[in-house]
Amino acid sequence: ANNIPLVNCFGPDQNPIWGDDNYISISHEFRGDNISIVQANTKYRATELSRMAILPTSNYMIIIDSLASDNLQRFSIPWQGLGELFLLEENIAYWKQDKVNLKIKFISKKGASLRYRAGINSFLGSRSHSSAEFALSPCNGAKIVSIILPENSENKIILEQIFPNSEKEITAYKIKQNCNEDYLVLS
Repeated sequence: ANNIPLVNCFGPDQNPIWGDDNYISISHEFRGDNISIVQANTKYRATELSRMAILPTSNYMIIIDSLASDNLQRFSIPWQGLGELFLLEENIAYWKQDKVNLKIKFISKKGASLRYRAGINSFLGSRSHSSAEFALSPCNGAKIVSIILPENSENKIILEQIFPNSEKEITAYKIKQNCNEDYLVLS
């Protein structure tokens, strides 16, 4: 499965008789001058899944995956792409290509690990293809946030964790690009 949440290492069961329904609903959609948001919901492998894509600017994206099940499951998010993959630091994957690079920061309150695979994609002229998979410890539900930051020589985006003064457990980031600053707060 490409770039969709996995449940126990599998995407939807495609068997037409006893497999998962191909049901997807769009529950939220918003398009504005400075931000676009869409949320899709589905269920497979006995798990309710919701994916929200947020495009605060035309230069980066935030994906929030919410997963819930009555059973313990091993949830993971594999992101695949062309280019050479590096694991920069804990929970950050970095794809390097000729003209554009892509950085993905993974965030979750559950215990997790980041692993990767490299290979060759024969469908695209034997170009380098790699996958970074953010995998959680077994749990009944989780939220996984993926912040996707493209970079090139003209576009440098800085992601900085900040620590707001709050009584609640909050994870927050400042996203800086040129003169603009956005804030992502997760509680």
